[in-house]
Amino acid sequence: MEGNVRPFAYIAIPAEANVAACYPDTADSDAATTLRELGVTAQSAAWRLGMPEFDQGGGCWARDRPNLGGLPDDQAYATWSSFYLDAKALRPYLEQSAQQRGYKWMSVCVYAFCPQYAYDLGSDVVLLERNIDEVSGMSPGLAMVRGAARQNDGRQWGIDISTYRYWNGGPTTFDDNGRLVTGWSPSVFERSMYAAFMAGADVILNEAAVYGYGAAERGRNPLGVVVGDFADFSMRRHPDRGIPEVPMAILQDHFSGYEPQFGEFDQYPHKWYRKNPYTQGDRMLSGLLEVAYPGYRSWGTIVPNAPWRVAGPDGTLDTQATQAAYRRALAAGDADPRIWEPMGSTRWGESIDVITDRARLDTLLRYRIVVLANSGPTAPDLHADLTEYVRRGGTVVVNASQLVPGPDPLTGVQISAERRPADGVLWSDGTVIPESPFNYVRIVPGRDAEIVATTTDGSPAIIGHKLGAGSVYLTTADRLLDATGRDLLASGLRLLDERQADVATVRVEGPPLQYLVNKVGTSTVVTLINTDVGGSTWQGRLRFRTDAGSAHVNEWTADAPVESLVGAEEVVVDATVPPFGVRVYGIQPGR
Repeated sequence: MEGNVRPFAYIAIPAEANVAACYPDTADSDAATTLRELGVTAQSAAWRLGMPEFDQGGGCWARDRPNLGGLPDDQAYATWSSFYLDAKALRPYLEQSAQQRGYKWMSVCVYAFCPQYAYDLGSDVVLLERNIDEVSGMSPGLAMVRGAARQNDGRQWGIDISTYRYWNGGPTTFDDNGRLVTGWSPSVFERSMYAAFMAGADVILNEAAVYGYGAAERGRNPLGVVVGDFADFSMRRHPDRGIPEVPMAILQDHFSGYEPQFGEFDQYPHKWYRKNPYTQGDRMLSGLLEVAYPGYRSWGTIVPNAPWRVAGPDGTLDTQATQAAYRRALAAGDADPRIWEPMGSTRWGESIDVITDRARLDTLLRYRIVVLANSGPTAPDLHADLTEYVRRGGTVVVNASQLVPGPDPLTGVQISAERRPADGVLWSDGTVIPESPFNYVRIVPGRDAEIVATTTDGSPAIIGHKLGAGSVYLTTADRLLDATGRDLLASGLRLLDERQADVATVRVEGPPLQYLVNKVGTSTVVTLINTDVGGSTWQGRLRFRTDAGSAHVNEWTADAPVESLVGAEEVVVDATVPPFGVRVYGIQPGR
């Protein structure tokens, strides 16, 4: 295995964790020797998978886990971590480095809050399980696991792709005619694999599935075709996906335990296994994610007017009857399950990472824009790192409620403790932006401040401040949210739109969809993922920012040339994506 470039995972859960009843085939009393005999070292592309789905809501791993309800976030975090390190007796394994163990340790998280903490525990690589409607969706999950990995010295990360669909009560299987019996349509797998790959995942782990027909697995069933085609794309034709463009980070509270909302039963603003309400910082993070990933909360829901939704006598959802009705709808053979599989889109592409207030300067410097969504007040060491980050050319967007009242050197303003109501914002270009009622913090701007926007009564709403080679934007609306604490203000969205446009290398025009941007050498690659649950073909336009006088454009899934138009400092491509499909456009600028 030494020097092996293909990932290799050996599932071996320590017996001390006492979860063997759920994982009967994973016992190895001397996994270190087994791995050593296989030639595995701390430098190999191989891992010991010692904590699969360890943060699960139920099952063996969750047995005897303390109830976190009512605990402050820092205590909930400490209790949760101690349970795995001490009650599950994993501390001796996780406190060692990969070099000390002789191998790397892999963990698989179920919930999106978990990857940061799995790295804290000592994991070398963390996968986040997606593609199951009992947890949140690919967006914003990608941002949370990738951000956690980057914050932890660029450790490896990946996506674990489940085959199980809760709403029809089974894994993805097909009959001998290629008809879906239970699980997800193949297009969900295709879109998930492309998203994970182009987002930069080091590992994509497809959970066990049947890819052929019958007991002998002859030929390829529809899932086998999709997985085989993706393997051909990612491992043979286009193994170099380059570097994902991720210019923005959203910074949250480290101990938050924040979990994105999703599904039929998890739309409430709760976290830590549904036990505790969102904090003010969590609500700001949620508001930002709502605009960055429109519709992400629809993942795992039952689409409106689904014919298989069954209500009980009291009008509430009858889960078992609904699952049975879904299976009958699939068995009838005339239904397209793809219209029942909603997922979110991306306003700015998968161009965001979620990091925490434990991030230091080296992490901040990975990004061109950092938006604070922590509860505050900002700790002195983070405040100092943010100041240096801006001096070196970064852009920070911070809210007055995250800063201590008094003079603030980062923003160049005097911050008061006074709050006032407002219901509109006047932009510096004269545009009036009506807003839902909100409260704002009174500030006194410095002499060199740029007044980007005011409330309609003339008080500063957004202030720009130059510092060294970078800029700070201070927003005064409380958490940048309306008075209900839920929705991001339209003026805040305009500020973020403008900052994102400053750094984007591609502008995607057209109906909502999920997209990703990568740099492959001198080429720019855009992956377009059609998320329209209505089944429409996506038609739009890509505007690549370049000063090249010519360009060559290829569509990678078909390896076919595409026409383009070279204009003033841009190359324009008319793009289409079939219903529920994926297309990948790469532009190579000429000389």
